[in-house]
Amino acid sequence: MRSHVYADWYNYLVLASRYQGKRLNSPNDGVFSRKGRTKGTLYFTDPPYGLAKQLEDPAKELAFQGVYALSPKGKLTLLDDSLVYPNGIALSPDEKTLYVSASNAANPSWYSYAVGDDGRVHSRKLFHQAPVQSHNQHGLPDGLKVHHSGIVFATGPGGVWLFDPQGVLLAKVHMPSISANLAFNADQTKVFVTAHHQLLSFSLKP
Repeated sequence: MRSHVYADWYNYLVLASRYQGKRLNSPNDGVFSRKGRTKGTLYFTDPPYGLAKQLEDPAKELAFQGVYALSPKGKLTLLDDSLVYPNGIALSPDEKTLYVSASNAANPSWYSYAVGDDGRVHSRKLFHQAPVQSHNQHGLPDGLKVHHSGIVFATGPGGVWLFDPQGVLLAKVHMPSISANLAFNADQTKVFVTAHHQLLSFSLKP
């Protein structure tokens, strides 16, 4: 006798698919708020990477690429529509700052926003500007994670960039191939990096 177990992962509950009646591009990276009045809010970026022709795809309905907040009650709020390729997104440990990476080859950069008590953002600042990519470099600003110490870990040209909360570059960890996303282990003593066809890791000193 043969038994079969079928996963139920085909059943999805769509939380948000449109903004003002127009289909989102291709939601990419997200981070949940875990504190205060906005606990459970999902902040996410919506670049065009999931569309075959990206910015020029005929199926693209929105005229911009947004940074959004989705409340636990399902209200979708546009926070910023001015970034061409918004990508990685993360919150500071106190959740008073939102960080977003811009994977724009012509203007590779990271931005920070002040987060109000209502979850909305204001006072966008250029957090750090990367140089325009040269032929011997690889990668663009992409994944973001913030260590409990407040240090921002960000994949970018050449590997992983480390910033203090003011955007001062502290160090670079060079990677052998394009680095996209990264994550910490449970106690944040190790960093895992998706680097093209490899999964890499390095340890952090206590």
